[in-house]
Amino acid sequence: SFKNVFSVVKTILYHPTSPTLWFMYPLIGIYILSPVIKTFVQNATTEMLVYVTAIWLVTCSLLPSLAVLLPKDMQTILELSPVASFFLVGGFTGYFILGYLLTKVKIENTNNWVLLAIFLIAGISGNYVSTAVPQIYDVNNGYYVTSIFIPIMSVAAFILLQKWGSRIKSPTTIKTFEFLSPLVFGVYLVHNLLILYVEPWFTNHVAIHGLAATFMRYIVVAILSIVIIWILNLIPGINYLLTGNSRKKK
Repeated sequence: SFKNVFSVVKTILYHPTSPTLWFMYPLIGIYILSPVIKTFVQNATTEMLVYVTAIWLVTCSLLPSLAVLLPKDMQTILELSPVASFFLVGGFTGYFILGYLLTKVKIENTNNWVLLAIFLIAGISGNYVSTAVPQIYDVNNGYYVTSIFIPIMSVAAFILLQKWGSRIKSPTTIKTFEFLSPLVFGVYLVHNLLILYVEPWFTNHVAIHGLAATFMRYIVVAILSIVIIWILNLIPGINYLLTGNSRKKK
């Protein structure tokens, strides 16, 4: 109804209307600041970038991650005043700079097994902490995405994928990734809406349950999302918003 729509719209600036769309808020902020960050990144020395990234990592990730593990009456020991941290755009701007730094890493000097171990240990540890310390749960992912475990996992996964990707020689595989990569953002935007419709339909019409049903729903939602965004990608204007592709002829 109009009343329900209005109730959602009037709070849209305050919090996500859908928990899965939490990322839109920091993303918009980073897009607005991206010209400034880009200018800084392109002109700063590597040492300066490492310095800024380290400050972000400590104030926005490490200290908050340690604080939630302390007894309640001691958590303020590691809590910084808002004016003393790098909590710009929810603490996500550090990923922008970290991503640039990772492109400078000589991936051939890294060990796959070490990276995989780091990824798994950080992932398991983060999952354990989020389960053992329920008060850190945040429906809008404010803590989860900036917790110390996520940057560690991200760095290891990024380098691993870079190494594995550089070894891909199959033209078909390369073309598949080239086709899918610009659609990812749009797929993430639309997939939650599809889940809202697919889930009830499966429950009422498909006599498959358990793990098999979960995988089937995942595949159906993934395929539908890709098809929908691919079709929208063909529409001038909308394609740029969803994929960044203007489809202009060179």
